[in-house]
Amino acid sequence: MTKLNHSRPLLRYIDNIRREINIDTRRSTSAPALCKEDEGIFSLNSSEEVAVIIFLDSIEKYLEAESAIFEALAKDITKKVKLVKRNNAEIDLKKTATIFLAHMFVAELKGRTGLTKFYKHIELEIKANNPFLWETINDIAMKEAVDKLSAFLTANGI
Repeated sequence: MTKLNHSRPLLRYIDNIRREINIDTRRSTSAPALCKEDEGIFSLNSSEEVAVIIFLDSIEKYLEAESAIFEALAKDITKKVKLVKRNNAEIDLKKTATIFLAHMFVAELKGRTGLTKFYKHIELEIKANNPFLWETINDIAMKEAVDKLSAFLTANGI
């Protein structure tokens, strides 16, 4: 288990989802005959589970970097190092959002809705805890991911 400040509800929620996905993954690999792909919280296959975990990790890193900037401002510490960490976390979040969106797109084409349901669920949870955070995630990562995916599909004639 990662070291988290469990007084922050969103990080606790992300950690719980990551734990449930890991339990579900272990269950499906230990008894493949008993676990169908449609079972589980959001019925995700293994590549979709990996995309979700990576996406959640990126959100967590971005939140930690953003939090560090506020702490640096409060303590009058130089913020240059903190800004570099936040910029790196932002770049990572953009990359993983693009991968996550591509997985969601492919899953929808195959008729699998688990990843889309997960995305809608996490949107509701984040908005309930911090609506500004959801807007930040959308502004920083998802809009660029949609633009990249649209450009890729247009370039390949899809």
